Amino acid sequence: MDLREFDNQLYERIQTLLLRRELSEGTAAFSVATKVIRAGFDSLTWKQKFICLGRVVPLARSGSRLG
Repeated sequence: MDLREFDNQLYERIQTLLLRRELSEGTAAFSVATKVIRAGFDSLTWKQKFICLGRVVPLARSGSRLG
C-alpha cells in the first residue's frame, strides 16, 4: 500500500519536514523522505522502508529535528 493512501496526514508531515529543511540533505533519511514524496512508499527497497519506518516516520509524527 502506498504511504499516501495509508496515512495522508503522515505523507503531508513528511513533505513539511522536507519543505522546512528539518532533515539534513545528504543523509539517508533525507533521501528516503524525498523518494517517498516523489514515488510513494511502495517504491522503496526493504532497506529504505526500514529507514523510513525507523527514522522518517517517527520524526514526522513527533515534529522533532533529526539529521
